Amino acid sequence: AGRAVLDLGARAAAVTRGAAAVYAATPDCEFTVPVPPNPDAVDSTGAGDVLVGTVAARLALGDPLAQAISLGVGASSLSVAGRGGTGLIPTLAATRTAAPAPADAATRR
Repeated sequence: AGRAVLDLGARAAAVTRGAAAVYAATPDCEFTVPVPPNPDAVDSTGAGDVLVGTVAARLALGDPLAQAISLGVGASSLSVAGRGGTGLIPTLAATRTAAPAPADAATRR
């Protein structure tokens, strides 16, 4: 799916796969970001929205794509500990602590 989006002319694509790693790609590289488990998970409602909102905000602030996605994954994994779409919106400090390092980062095509 990510490759298809790039083939349509996008500069970057990210594909979420539930609890599996997020796949991301640009025309020059691809990488995955592992999703850390949350033993306190109670409700996944809104987790994707938290991920996308965090990624968009971090890109707008000038973060590199891999860092923005990593922070989005961290925030999203924390958000599932709250009930409902706004049950838990993590702080940036908590998000930075939970954010995983991208795996296979910058694998060149």
